[in-house]
Amino acid sequence: MLDMSLLTDLSQQTLEYFDNPCNVGYLDVQRRNVGTGLAGVPGQSDVVQLQLQVDPAQAVIEQVVFKAHGSAHLIAAGEFVSAWLQGKMLDAVQAVDSVFIASTLELPPTKQYCALLVSEALQKAMLDYQEKVK
Repeated sequence: MLDMSLLTDLSQQTLEYFDNPCNVGYLDVQRRNVGTGLAGVPGQSDVVQLQLQVDPAQAVIEQVVFKAHGSAHLIAAGEFVSAWLQGKMLDAVQAVDSVFIASTLELPPTKQYCALLVSEALQKAMLDYQEKVK
């Protein structure tokens, strides 16, 4: 059972995303319309993998999933970004940077690196997708 006293620095918004993540999972990395990005150092720090599946004909993000190993703030940031991007046009990815994530979730200064990791994973996923469809 999770000790809720450990979550005192989470905003209500962050707690909601952490408490009910719906977009946790994996997509097939071999598919041409799936981009995968990983940020963090496995075994040494917080790590997040983010994947997006795109309808290339319409340039629409069909699905976004993530896996995170780290703090509640990292999990919440992964869930927020994956939920926010679902159904949006590909160019919406440009609006999702660490400042947008951190301010939306009201992350404390000591946890803003979580927003940076998710933003980095998203940018890498986008680059991976773009390389596949060249």
